[in-house]
Amino acid sequence: MTLVEVFIVILIIGIVALISIPRFTRATDRARITAAVDELHYVRRALSMYQAERGYFPKLDHADYFTLKHWLIDDFGHPYMSLPDTPEFDLSSFTYTSDGDTYLIRVKAKDTKGTWIHASQDGIETVE
Repeated sequence: MTLVEVFIVILIIGIVALISIPRFTRATDRARITAAVDELHYVRRALSMYQAERGYFPKLDHADYFTLKHWLIDDFGHPYMSLPDTPEFDLSSFTYTSDGDTYLIRVKAKDTKGTWIHASQDGIETVE
């Protein structure tokens, strides 16, 4: 091979890498957001079970994930749902606030943009 041929091959590999890396990053981000949303569905189900049994949501102000997880236990000491110890969202950004009738959960996905996800008794939305 000549030096020109080697240079052309390296140039082609570089172009392919420039095209594929951003697509891979976007796909990874979408997967992380989806995983975080899925885990928030489990939290919402546990909150719904708690509310169905007691008639209100846990009344907490700016609680973290582990505090909320501790509250989502029935009278016999069993969790309403088996929630993960290390969820697919950023634990340091998790906040749960409730007045007993409604609740709001704010959390960041572990993606490159830090996409915020809001969950309430009405559903889940992502805010980029």
